[in-house]
Amino acid sequence: MSEDPRCPSLIRYTKRIADQLHAPWTALYVETARSHSLSEDERDRIADCLRLAGELGGEQATVPGRGVVDEVLSFSTANNVTQIVIGKSTRSRWFELLHGSVVHDLLRRSGNIGVNVISGEELAADPPRFIAGRIEEREE
Repeated sequence: MSEDPRCPSLIRYTKRIADQLHAPWTALYVETARSHSLSEDERDRIADCLRLAGELGGEQATVPGRGVVDEVLSFSTANNVTQIVIGKSTRSRWFELLHGSVVHDLLRRSGNIGVNVISGEELAADPPRFIAGRIEEREE
């Protein structure tokens, strides 16, 4: 999770997926050097998101690290995580070309861990139903 204003929606979406899968879930925040430059409002948003995860029955974890992807994958491996839910980046393509993309790196390096990339539009909708290893389309 991050300081993104869509974070509460991402947490609620993740909770709904976990409920459908009858699985425990964790909201993970990776504290990097960049975290120290966040505004007080952004830090409050992160704390609110962690609090929301706890209220909805999820675990909350904050880990220090140099790189978000390295720490997410390390945490996932250590905790036998099978699915990662991450929000789609709102950064420009140029920014991602110059600085890299957490989402793309995570997808490339995740191995046997499933990665669900959720766009802003999907956060407002019901999650898809997972059935026997495939995603079933929602009826409109």
